[in-house]
Amino acid sequence: MNDIFCAFMNRPRAPASQGLVVIATILALAFLLVNPVAATPPTAVDLAYNDVTGQLNVTITHPVPNPDVHYIKNVMVKVNDDVVINRDYTSQPTKDTFTYTYALPLKPGDTVRVTATCVLVGSLTETLTIPAPVHATASQAAAPVPTPTPKAAAGLLPMTGAIILVFGVKKLL
Repeated sequence: MNDIFCAFMNRPRAPASQGLVVIATILALAFLLVNPVAATPPTAVDLAYNDVTGQLNVTITHPVPNPDVHYIKNVMVKVNDDVVINRDYTSQPTKDTFTYTYALPLKPGDTVRVTATCVLVGSLTETLTIPAPVHATASQAAAPVPTPTPKAAAGLLPMTGAIILVFGVKKLL
């Protein structure tokens, strides 16, 4: 039985079947290596919050050749680790950089975490902490500026008048 097995394993393969195996292997490797190269995750997510309007601006940079096929499929916004926005998209507005605006009431100290996910591969997360408003402290507050009071002119004329008055009164007496 060992002789039959060894004879079977040592038999030469047909040249046509070897060529097909090599071609199939090359095609499989090429497909696996080229497909991820064509897909790119977002390269930047910039966050800006306007506390006057209560709007969060999420600017995403995701360069793609065709935004109808390769796009940011999901934007998830978490405030203090609670999901408050989870939006799915079917395309992206431009081929490179675009901004989504979300109405979001935030307080000083809130931590906003935004994740943008590509439809093909990858995601990027950025974080923003809402700063406390800037208030002037008592030591930084400007002291009121005193208004200058009018002063008598310090010159020769008033002094001269006083001297003349003193000598004039003495002569009269």
